[in-house]
Amino acid sequence: MRKNPHAVALGRRGGRANTEAQQAARRRNGTLGGQPPKYRLTRDGLERRTGDRWLTLELPYNRAAREALRRLRA
Repeated sequence: MRKNPHAVALGRRGGRANTEAQQAARRRNGTLGGQPPKYRLTRDGLERRTGDRWLTLELPYNRAAREALRRLRA
């Protein structure tokens, strides 16, 4: 099936939009330095961030927690 060339051109034009609001959002997001970590390793064990709180995880850990623990220990 062929794409409509007019729709393709319109999408290409929309992707180039660069408004003041977009620039302000990029500046705000740039100060955050990326996504905050979901897991952290403490002396009490492995903790997971839920919102603005950290919850200590109990064994057995789920798959995502085991993977995070492996990366933190490396």
